Amino acid sequence: MRVLCAGHVNWDVTLRVDSLPGPDGEAAIDAQTHAGGGSASNTAVAMTGLGADTLLLGCIGTDENGDYVRQELTEAGVDCTHLQQRSGETTVKYLIVDSQGEVMVLANDGVNEAFRAADVSD
Repeated sequence: MRVLCAGHVNWDVTLRVDSLPGPDGEAAIDAQTHAGGGSASNTAVAMTGLGADTLLLGCIGTDENGDYVRQELTEAGVDCTHLQQRSGETTVKYLIVDSQGEVMVLANDGVNEAFRAADVSD
């Protein structure tokens, strides 16, 4: 089965905290992880893990985070032939997760929205 995934390709930084702080508040970081993310790339990795031949369409930046994302996807077996690298930063999502599983997300714009279907030939 061939699956095409198109959309967001991010670098995620997840911070596990004791609680989500209120305005002017502070929280203790219990753990921190970094990994590729984004709806399209997460789906591509999952589908590849299920045995599908998966092609990913999207954009990463020319920064170190873009290199990390491409490496993780390639190692997972995702076809990144059409994963475009654009001048700028890869979108980074900062996920702050408390002990109850509540999440707060912060992000930079990055180059996620630079990809257009017209960028890929038939």
